[in-house]
Amino acid sequence: GNLILSYLEYIGKDRARRLILSDSLYLYDIDDIAMNICKRSIALIYGEDCLSHINCTTGDFISKKIVLPEDCKVIANPPYFKIDNFDKNWNLTDVIKESREYYSAFMEKIITNSKASVIITPFSFIGSDKFYSLRLLLNNYNGFIFSFDNVPASIFNGRKHGIFNSNCSNSVRAAITVVENRPN
Repeated sequence: GNLILSYLEYIGKDRARRLILSDSLYLYDIDDIAMNICKRSIALIYGEDCLSHINCTTGDFISKKIVLPEDCKVIANPPYFKIDNFDKNWNLTDVIKESREYYSAFMEKIITNSKASVIITPFSFIGSDKFYSLRLLLNNYNGFIFSFDNVPASIFNGRKHGIFNSNCSNSVRAAITVVENRPN
């Protein structure tokens, strides 16, 4: 929940409350406990009256069963790990089959189903051949990438799940991908 809490703080308490109370805040996570902690954290900061206005969906985000709201704008920090087996509830696209990476599958779903998005991921998709389909998709949806040699310190609290290196901190090379989903 650190990413959404940071965003809500950034837009200010009044705008954050309006966003929440308009039933326009949607949270997705596979972990019900993490979802409830985030929801409670939001309510502690922005008021208990916000609880019933936060839309929460627990489950596998890549699943066909999870549908994003129409014209949504997405801020995401998907999980970084390899796909070992394809789930029968997924759309098996070229991006998923070629990359076999959860974060690229999340990126594809977000890019193709949102009005705009900001997605924080490793930047391995920028050059690796297995991500060609993802880069093509990103190009077709007017995406652009900011890359960092190290993850900006304010993005993660603790180590990011799926990062395996000898360093004790988040020292993955990160990309912040912005997609505007507009023609030309």
